[in-house]
Amino acid sequence: MMGNSHRICRLLLKIVMQDVVKYTTVAQRKAAWGHKTSGIRTVEFHGPDGFYWTGQGCCLWATKANGWMAWLERGEEQ
Repeated sequence: MMGNSHRICRLLLKIVMQDVVKYTTVAQRKAAWGHKTSGIRTVEFHGPDGFYWTGQGCCLWATKANGWMAWLERGEEQ
């Protein structure tokens, strides 16, 4: 049972998505996905237009939040 162990991760993703929806289509958001390797903390995020981010995370909520934040930051740099 998950309990409250990922409450912060889910809240972070919810907050990040408030910005993501401003710059993406529904189709782009549905196509984005994250992956967490079983047993270790290596995670990856695949976003719009071939965007790829990898790092460490505890769950898919954190993976998606961090991946979307990296995607948003990349947009600011362009």
